[in-house]
Amino acid sequence: MATQSKLAAFAAGIEADRDAAAAAIAMPWYSGQVGGEVNRLRAIKRQRHRRANINLLKAKVMAPT
Repeated sequence: MATQSKLAAFAAGIEADRDAAAAAIAMPWYSGQVGGEVNRLRAIKRQRHRRANINLLKAKVMAPT
């Protein structure tokens, strides 16, 4: 019974996202550059959490790529 409710919840989530998925396919916009920037900033953030101080983080974010 629990498996059916998980499956039903999954199906409901997909149904709720139907309009967004259709718009993503139909629209001519491309978010690749934005996605690349997000990934770059996430990588910098992970480095900062390991060992970098705020000055290094600022230098990496503001540096041209």
